[in-house]
This record gives sequence, C-alpha cells and structure tokens, in this order.
Amino acid sequence: LRTQSFNLKAGWNAVFLEIEAMDSKPDSIFKDTPIIQVLTFYPKSSSVEFIKDPEEVAWNKEGWHSWVQPNRPEAILTNLYGLQAGQAYLIFCTEDYIWEYTGESKLINRTWQPYSYNFTGFYVDPNAPPTFSQFFAGSKSSANIKIYTLMNNKWVKVLEPWEETIGSGIAYWVWYEEELDYPGPLEVKIQGVKDEILFLPEITELEIQIINRSPDPLSFTLEQVAGVDNANQVPLSLVKTDLTAITINTYANFTSYEPANSLKPGEAHTVRFAIRQNEMSIDIIRSLLMITDDLGNRLYLPMQAEKLQIK
Repeated sequence: LRTQSFNLKAGWNAVFLEIEAMDSKPDSIFKDTPIIQVLTFYPKSSSVEFIKDPEEVAWNKEGWHSWVQPNRPEAILTNLYGLQAGQAYLIFCTEDYIWEYTGESKLINRTWQPYSYNFTGFYVDPNAPPTFSQFFAGSKSSANIKIYTLMNNKWVKVLEPWEETIGSGIAYWVWYEEELDYPGPLEVKIQGVKDEILFLPEITELEIQIINRSPDPLSFTLEQVAGVDNANQVPLSLVKTDLTAITINTYANFTSYEPANSLKPGEAHTVRFAIRQNEMSIDIIRSLLMITDDLGNRLYLPMQAEKLQIK
C-alpha cells in the first residue's frame, strides 16, 4: 500500500489518484472530513465541453458523476459510489485540509479522448517533475496540446508549458487530438498482465519492458520499495543472459537497476526478474517496484509473490 497526501484548499480542488483504497466508497473515505462534494467525469464518445468554472458544471450532463456528503439535502443526487486509481476528481472542501489517502498502487493505461478535453493527471516525481512540453514531446499531438489548471476555483490556461512543471497528484484539463495510446515519455509493459508483477508458485520468472516514447535519449532506474502496510520485500533476483554458443543466465540479488546506456528514441529495454522461493518467509509478500526516469516521471508497479506450498 501507498499513501498520497493532498493539501486541499477551501473551495474546489483538482486531484489525481494513483492509488485505490480497499473500501473505495466516498461515504467511508470522507467521513468526518470537511470534504462535502466530489465530482468526476467518465468520458463517452462525444467531445467534452470545456468547463471554465467548476461551480457552473451541469451535473446532469452525460458523463458527470457526483458524491455529496450524506447529511446534505443534495445527497439525493449522488451517483458516484467509488473512487478509482488513475482517475481525476474535483473535490470541494469547506476549509484547508490535509487529506491522507492510503490504498493500492495501480498503473492505469490511459486512453485519450480524441479532439476533446481530457480530465486527467500524471505519474510524476513530486520533487523533480517534467514540464508539460517534456511530457508530450513524443506525442503526435504535441503541437496542439492545451492545458488548464485550477487556480482559486477557476480554470486557467497554462501559457508556458515549456516552463511550467506538472504537479504530482494534481488534475488538469488537457486538449488532446491524436495518438490515443500515448503514455508519456516512459512506457512500461508487464509480461502476462497489464498492471501488476505477479509471481505465482509455478511462475518464478517474469519480464517487464521499458520503452522510450520521447524524441530524446532517456535513462531510467528501477528500485524495490516497501509499502506502508509492511516492511517485507519480495526476494527478487535480476536475471542477466549471456548469449553465446550456450545461453547462460546469471542471477544477482536485486535492490536497484539502471542500464549502462540511455535508451534511444523508440528503443525498448527488457528486464527479467526471478523470485527466490527459498527465501519466502510468508505465504504472500507484496511490495512496489518504483520506476523513475531522468525527465521526472515516476511510476509504481505493485508486486506480489506467492510461496510454493510443498505437500
């Protein structure tokens, strides 16, 4: 599990969730908090009309979902029943409030709505994030991107995307046109599944692939980190293959990894992991694989390993 922290201001706030709580119901999450209303948009096939003021949103329009604090008269309009990772939300707070939200990391593959405003956020390093121009440089839509950020309850256009950096946990309106699967400069593919590294008892080795989708060389680093719910780490080894007349695999305990050379534009780099079953102290161990690059993108992949049960 991970914790995201949000410094909410009195009024409207635009947030982007990277995690999902076990109990994702807003009634539970926002109980005894000054958060009284939450809104989100689930896009349909039609183009989204850009909203200049959150208070002017027509909540009955197709695609909009809202949650209202149960003790308020407007609660009868609630049609948002769960918060999801990879989703952007508008949150109304009656006072300044630090919201600590704990849940499971999920890396959601984004699909852009074409020729439309997309309400979304980004997986970035809060301490050294990329600029908007750096993030979208590899996209076919880069020349026509328009970004709006929420300031003092109003949506304001980002005028210098080559200077302004992306906020971690912040949601934006982004006008996007084509290349709908563009993930950003750093793309990650996991063998077998979309969003989790899962070692089952009969699956002891897995691969992930890192792809440079930017127009420039890109370096990345992999590191295993513990979740807030436990200090255990998956006993991982890094598998290195020597392709000679006979293929030889070597195994080294994994703590972190960085390739010797930067990835060229469009280049893919495969990393293979193996689980050390003899060091599995409990039946199931969960941790996180953190992936960062030199532009300031940061992704977390959940990892789970299951112990082989010997009968």
